[in-house]
Amino acid sequence: MSKRRDLTTELSELAQRMKELEVRYEQYFAGIEKREPLKEREQLTTRLRRLYLHNVTQTDLRFRINALNSRFQTYVQYWDRILRLIDEGRFRRGKGQQAAAAPEAAKAPPESQVDRLYRQMCQAQQQAGSSEALPSRQQLERFLDKQQKAIRQKFGDRPVEFGVAISGGRAKIVVRTRKPA
Repeated sequence: MSKRRDLTTELSELAQRMKELEVRYEQYFAGIEKREPLKEREQLTTRLRRLYLHNVTQTDLRFRINALNSRFQTYVQYWDRILRLIDEGRFRRGKGQQAAAAPEAAKAPPESQVDRLYRQMCQAQQQAGSSEALPSRQQLERFLDKQQKAIRQKFGDRPVEFGVAISGGRAKIVVRTRKPA
């Protein structure tokens, strides 16, 4: 019975150390701790590995060992992922757990409808392989204003959506009307 009690005590102690290690890593990621807790992680890894390889016949203790090891491996994957993001410069320290930096495109100001359509026109023109010259961005903007006025006269204040399609080997602006909500 003493062996069971010792093993139960060790499992409880390992669970407590894992919680402490989790807190230390979160502090490291937040910028509070200056160094990664590698020594504690290595000690916990060694103890868990030794315990996991130990031949335990009691089902409840074996279950606790497996659960503890599984939880630790999940933490290790999470910590390694965050460390990789830090190395790549895509994680801002000191901003909390949700600090993984967004891609640069998400930081850019929202793209206007004219810019989006002009970019789509350029892409469609390349896909079609057409050598025809594209209108300038200003010409596209004037054309869209003119079209919106004509559409408003025909359909009223019904919402419209502009898009780009390839027709006859050329990129063209298409208009879709939507039903009012």
